[in-house]
Amino acid sequence: MAKAFIGIGAQKSGTSWLGKYLNSHPEVYMGPIKELHFFDRYKDTQQEYKIHLRHFSDTLSDLAFTLNIANLKKDKNRFNKIGSIYHILKMSLDETLYSQYFTSNLEPRHKLYGEITPSYATLDRRGFQKMKELAPNPKIIFIMRNPIDRYWSQLRFTAQKMNIDPIKEFKNKISKDGFRLRNEYHRTIEEVESIFGKEDIFYTFYEDIFFTKKESEIQRLCEFLDISYIKPNLQSVVLPSQSIDLPQELREFARDEMRYIYDALKIKFNSSIPNSWKKDWE
Repeated sequence: MAKAFIGIGAQKSGTSWLGKYLNSHPEVYMGPIKELHFFDRYKDTQQEYKIHLRHFSDTLSDLAFTLNIANLKKDKNRFNKIGSIYHILKMSLDETLYSQYFTSNLEPRHKLYGEITPSYATLDRRGFQKMKELAPNPKIIFIMRNPIDRYWSQLRFTAQKMNIDPIKEFKNKISKDGFRLRNEYHRTIEEVESIFGKEDIFYTFYEDIFFTKKESEIQRLCEFLDISYIKPNLQSVVLPSQSIDLPQELREFARDEMRYIYDALKIKFNSSIPNSWKKDWE
């Protein structure tokens, strides 16, 4: 029987690359949409969840309008995406349909199914409890990246979409919930470990996947998920942020603001933390 997995972040830490890798794996089913945002509904405020529901609804209308009924074979991917979004919208009315979204599409070759939604890193234990109930009992994947680099990448990505200056906004955005909560890995870890056993959580670091351990880290992940190892393409870049150097003065500001995060992670992971992080806590 296929087992479930859920990637919970962190944003701008290689989750899109990982989603592409797992979605192309013959033993894994993810469906045409990487980020379902389903469990965002269990946050104290459902604002983010409602925004994504509106996005899914608008996308469904656009796809249906452009679908060429006479050429369904050519439009197969679009047709499948319409079906997926329709099911996602149904899940907003009936939470018990979550697991069915995956299991109704499984083939004998599939050993694993799931999704990767980085915003889940901002959930509290209530959201993770629902995850355990409705998935059910999924394996959890959490990729961490040097908090300053992760924040800077997210800010550049956001600035590109909103047409703002990331350097001018750097000090202002760093304390905003949408950015701060995604950096507080220790908070995410505390919440997820209050619900899941440590044997069901896979922790790794962006820097290990793409710069140091590389393939061995993907091998370790495949063993954790109990799927065959397939050699990854670690050179591909998915959803890159615009390239802008971070001024040293702002990096030093961020070090002071995030020192409590580094201190908590040193206690949790000790020597497992990539050496490249050390420049920002010493």
